Amino acid sequence: MHTVNFSNVIIGVLLILIGYQIKGNIKLIKKYVYICVVNLLIFIGLFLWTRSFTIQNLYDAVLPITRNTYPIVLGAISALLIKDKLKNCFKKYRFPVILSGYAIVFTLPSIFNKDIFGIGNGNNAITAFLLVTLGIVFSNVEVDKLHIDKKVITILSMSVMLNIILAFSMPFISWRIRGDFSTAYRFNVLTSISVVAMSVVIFIVGQRLKLNIKIPEYTGLLVLLAYSNNFIVEKTVNGSISLKVV
Repeated sequence: MHTVNFSNVIIGVLLILIGYQIKGNIKLIKKYVYICVVNLLIFIGLFLWTRSFTIQNLYDAVLPITRNTYPIVLGAISALLIKDKLKNCFKKYRFPVILSGYAIVFTLPSIFNKDIFGIGNGNNAITAFLLVTLGIVFSNVEVDKLHIDKKVITILSMSVMLNIILAFSMPFISWRIRGDFSTAYRFNVLTSISVVAMSVVIFIVGQRLKLNIKIPEYTGLLVLLAYSNNFIVEKTVNGSISLKVV
């Protein structure tokens, strides 16, 4: 449970960094083709290793766009393709106003447990697009020179503590109230405001400490591929030895 929360936070930071660092240009389409080829090779490798796959898995590997195989990669690349236009658009609005908009988008579904904006559990193109564009928003300002007073520090600290508390407590709360774990992951998904807030905190702290973490384009996209593709996750974690074609 806590591992899921932490992995989502890391993916959130990665998506923000991708939007913050990677230049947007038409060459990204070539990188998407590269990801498609790598995914197909991974499928073949995992099949040879586990001797198990379904015809749906094959379709996912061969038809990644129509089958929505790795939506987070598609969402990230889509945002980067229009990065320059988005940067110019964001410059028309004040930084706090834009952040408030993002806060509303991620907070309301978390509070009411309703997918108001169609962002689901985070493993989709919309969430990736939003978090990459959030990184683009930060690229318009000098993050290491942002004025951070005691009030902001308090909010950032509370965001971290809130995410940790919710990650540990939601399974117990879900079991106590509902008698099952149906809402245990409510704040452990990539679209949870607590996860997004902690991702932003880690990003800001890293920039202010001048850690200078560079995300190579291919490496970042490959990490998103592994996170987004259920077949890779399933066969890597639960490799079996039976051949099953259905």
